[in-house]
Amino acid sequence: IVLVVVIFVLGLALGQPVQEMLLTAVSLAVAAIPEALTAVVTIALSLGAQRMLQRKALIRQLHAVETLGSVTVICSDKTGTLTQNRMSVTALDIANHSLELQQPEDAAGMRLVRVNGPLAGAEPGDDLLPTLDLLLVAGTLCNDAVLESSEHMQHEAGQVVAGAGHWYAVGDPTEGAIVLAAAEYGVLKPELEKAFPRIDELPFDSTRKRMTTVHTVPADEAEIPAGLLPVWERRVRVDNASHIAFTKGAVDSLLEVAGSVWIEDKQVALDDERRRRIMEANNRLAAQGKRVLGVAVRTLDHAPSKQEVKEIESDLILVGLYGMIDPPRPEVRDAVLTCRSAGIRPVMITGDHPLTARHIAQQVGITDPRPGEEAPFLTGMEIDALTPEELRARARDVQVFARVSPEHKLSLIEIYQEQGNIVAMTGDGVNDAPALKKADIGVAMGITGTDVSKEAANMVLLDDNFATIVAAVEEGRVVYDNIRKFIQYLLTCNASEIAVMLLWPLAAWLFGISLGTATIALLPLQILWMNLVTDGLPALALGVEKAERNVMRRPPYSSEESIFGRGMLPF
Repeated sequence: IVLVVVIFVLGLALGQPVQEMLLTAVSLAVAAIPEALTAVVTIALSLGAQRMLQRKALIRQLHAVETLGSVTVICSDKTGTLTQNRMSVTALDIANHSLELQQPEDAAGMRLVRVNGPLAGAEPGDDLLPTLDLLLVAGTLCNDAVLESSEHMQHEAGQVVAGAGHWYAVGDPTEGAIVLAAAEYGVLKPELEKAFPRIDELPFDSTRKRMTTVHTVPADEAEIPAGLLPVWERRVRVDNASHIAFTKGAVDSLLEVAGSVWIEDKQVALDDERRRRIMEANNRLAAQGKRVLGVAVRTLDHAPSKQEVKEIESDLILVGLYGMIDPPRPEVRDAVLTCRSAGIRPVMITGDHPLTARHIAQQVGITDPRPGEEAPFLTGMEIDALTPEELRARARDVQVFARVSPEHKLSLIEIYQEQGNIVAMTGDGVNDAPALKKADIGVAMGITGTDVSKEAANMVLLDDNFATIVAAVEEGRVVYDNIRKFIQYLLTCNASEIAVMLLWPLAAWLFGISLGTATIALLPLQILWMNLVTDGLPALALGVEKAERNVMRRPPYSSEESIFGRGMLPF
């Protein structure tokens, strides 16, 4: 606008007609404005979103493509994002005994088990069998996973991948691992559900950290399927009980509502010594990177009412613990190292046990403690005990947050943003929606995520993989760099046109040259033609440039930085 006014006043000073100078001013405005900029920016963002989709990242909001390039903190869940989400039971803890189990072989790439008698590698003594039976039956019934025969499972090529006698689980991987462990032992969930029909339940929630199901107990042996008779004969049944409730959840959560423990086929009071032993077993398994779940039972002499079901989680009998391994994704460690080299801070925020979270964090490189030291972590309870100022200080150093709730996720996002960070946050549940909305980049899980979480997110991971987030950040940086390239190109071209339009009458005025009728160096139509030829296609070509070599080996640029920063204007 300033240049337009200068040209207009200069022309009038030279005695040019007002109409001619208005035409000159319009021509100058046309030369100054990069008309192709909005179109090229939109195309560059769209092509970036398309490339991200090819790398399994679905962008739901176009502006997120550019924002990804400025991300400084990635807050990620553990299960399924950093790990393979392929749980398998590797250990059981019952009646003061720990049993290590062998993982089934799976040449086809899917978890299959053969019903082949006792658990391979466990070999428990006869005195442990009743407790082991009760643990497997309880874990299988307090469970929403479905056990199906592999005869119905088709390979990618349309071929059956396994013959009769093999099984696979459909549903949550953690629950599926428990169902498969029971199937390996010979306890099949379809038969078990016929014998013990479910009549009510208390669903899992993140506050209680447990779920409970209520079942009818068979009246006599005639109602027991033939395949369950050996289990039944080892006294899984509870005398004088018409109904039974099974509870599954975090061990510390179960200890809050348990009054006794099942040891050597009998109920024993849960004193401080036994609590200590159970927590030691829990911590030992968690320190090995295992997810640990406890199982408890409660016998009932009548079918509980709706109100009684709500209050049924009390005076439970703790039966035993499941230890499940979920190995890290092999590509995640390289992705985490790429994050660090790119100046991005990876943070693990999970609801799992803190020792499990810390073990996985060390495996994938999120934490790198010195030899002989352990990486620090914060639990949800510790977060609640800290003042806001203390939490801000701890959040700068801690990389692992465990046993957290969705409210804690929201608090951490706010703290990181107050510290000047651009935050990407992953989530999959309904309760994660506020955190996904609050984050600069909300990342929902495409496989395990709910519809609510996907609607709240800016980006959806089609493979639920942490490495995909890093790939999307790389594409975001490439798009941002390319936008700067073609903005610099467009402004350089337009500056040349401005110089011609400005210097033509200025030179005439300074040197006393008569312009005659040629008061305008370039007509508006000529300028538009030049812009069409020189602006659009070359700028578009710059918009699809490949990544620079150092794109993931430099810190992220500040989101508050001007697009003209870092020396663009001198060029």
